[in-house]
Amino acid sequence: MFDSHATLLDENDEFLSSCLQPLADASDNLDNEEIEQLPLQLQYYNGKRCEDEVIRTKLIEALLQLCTTKTGRNALRRKGVYALLRELDRATEQRNADASSRQSSKDLICVMGDQKLRMLDESSNSLHRLIAMLIRDDSDLVGENRYGEMA
Repeated sequence: MFDSHATLLDENDEFLSSCLQPLADASDNLDNEEIEQLPLQLQYYNGKRCEDEVIRTKLIEALLQLCTTKTGRNALRRKGVYALLRELDRATEQRNADASSRQSSKDLICVMGDQKLRMLDESSNSLHRLIAMLIRDDSDLVGENRYGEMA
């Protein structure tokens, strides 16, 4: 299972670009250096971020799975994934703040329902875990076993 990470993260970046494209937005505030690190398909991206919370959560979880190996973490770091996730986090927090200012929290719960709120919390937690994995030095991690899995 874990030996396929190198195959998934090949030089074509098709898999990674497919995972990242729905998380990216043309309005993301990336500097030139961050843009140049991204997979070619995402450099100067002109599209909109996917609004479906379930899809975004699943993509973030897929990226988290890639972080279970050193190969995966290093590939995501090299490809500038952190910068896109940082912008996704900012946009998500801004959207949540805007929603809170428009409605009281009681109205928000009624409109969104418990299931949707749980999904928002899950997505935010997964996103923050993923960001932490990418900014952390591998020497800070507990360790890996002989299969490259995190211990």
